[in-house]
Amino acid sequence: RDAAADHDARCDVLATYCVEFYYALAGAYGRAGAGSAALFTCTPTTCARMSAGARFAYRWHDERSERYRVPTDVAAPTFVDAMFAWAQRLFTDEAVFPSTTTASFPVDFERVVVRRLCTRFAAVFAHIYYHHFTEVVQRGAEAQLNATFRRFFLFVNEPTEALVPRH
Repeated sequence: RDAAADHDARCDVLATYCVEFYYALAGAYGRAGAGSAALFTCTPTTCARMSAGARFAYRWHDERSERYRVPTDVAAPTFVDAMFAWAQRLFTDEAVFPSTTTASFPVDFERVVVRRLCTRFAAVFAHIYYHHFTEVVQRGAEAQLNATFRRFFLFVNEPTEALVPRH
């Protein structure tokens, strides 16, 4: 196998994990499709700032957006909605997430795309755990959230080579 094929195989595995974590977070926020219910209540009133306590605040930044060209403080639901929309645009962009085996992933896919997705997913996990975990427990969904977070934690801390099967 050549370097390009190895790169695409590695990126394909990383992309699959990123999509999995996206859908897990979408499910937690009640955005997994018709009939899905959120595991907690997160509104601009209850969560006026995207944070995980007083020490960790997360600003939304999207260089393609006129409104968020610079990092901007936003309410947690605004951050989460923007993150879901931004990730969905990435997932449907053939130049970033190719859907055919004849197209290749960008050279900087792992370093830029996966890292930014995971950074934003981590902010959402941190917000859920800090501000909403009591509600998650009350709804009996902590095992599901913990299992997803554990997979995410292992993913972001595992060397890429260990995630991709050898051929």
